[in-house]
Amino acid sequence: MTGPLHNRVEQAFAELQSTQAAIVGAQQVLAGTSASVTTRNRALTVTVDAQSRVTEITFHSGAYRSLAPAELGALLVEAISEAQGEVVSKTMGMFQSLLPAGARLESLLAGSFDPDEMVGEALRAAQTPLPGEPGFRKQTTNPNSTEDHDE
Repeated sequence: MTGPLHNRVEQAFAELQSTQAAIVGAQQVLAGTSASVTTRNRALTVTVDAQSRVTEITFHSGAYRSLAPAELGALLVEAISEAQGEVVSKTMGMFQSLLPAGARLESLLAGSFDPDEMVGEALRAAQTPLPGEPGFRKQTTNPNSTEDHDE
């Protein structure tokens, strides 16, 4: 099988393999990802892993002993939340580049991502003629222009 359709299928398959390899690589990097935050008074440091689980709390001095229980609790909650936010940002940055154009990781995580819209966009793109194919239309350099030119 040769021709434009065959070339598209081969290109799509190559892109799929590349994306799969990138996902595996990102997962391996993610496995070693963590974030650590030291409180502003330097009394303690909290470390969380890629799943936002607290893996370590380090008290740097005996200063925490002079804190009221509520104050120590507030410091811990603040440090844990900040460390979790950092690791989520790192994770999102790692995986955002692997998503299809227009897909936002935030919308996937929030459950507001519309896969039907993504599939519709992909189908429209797949049906668009490529350069050299009959029906290919090149847009002008003026983004406000509604005229297209056949190539």
